[in-house]
Amino acid sequence: MKKRGKALTFPFFACLFLFLLSSCNTGTVKKLTWESRPPREGSAGIELFVGQVSRPCEEIAILQSKYYEDQSKENKTKMLADLRNLARRVGADAVMGICILPKRFQGMVADEKVPFPAWKPGTDYSYFMRGTAIVFKEDTVTTPTEKQ
Repeated sequence: MKKRGKALTFPFFACLFLFLLSSCNTGTVKKLTWESRPPREGSAGIELFVGQVSRPCEEIAILQSKYYEDQSKENKTKMLADLRNLARRVGADAVMGICILPKRFQGMVADEKVPFPAWKPGTDYSYFMRGTAIVFKEDTVTTPTEKQ
């Protein structure tokens, strides 16, 4: 009976480890308001801005893309797509203040100097994009009508 318990323990912890490992690299949303908005359609256009927006708007969330190993053009495209998908999920009209940031990981990293798979202690960097999801406010300014 004890052998069967030990035989089931290893697969359980192996599955748990793989589950935790696979859930580490996801996009994150930090909501800034209590108000929740309905998600936007998958085809809804989300505007992206590097700087601040001069149009009246309300900041609703801080978005962060997944981590990617380098800053290649393909990975930047994926990061922007992650931000767009997260913005749709929170019901935003646009994302402003987009920047690329590094994430430093310390621990065991792959050793490329040897011809076989090996690990060594070290530091590794990955990159992600962060931006602020916004909703545009309606213009309430009206022009005076002319007298006739």
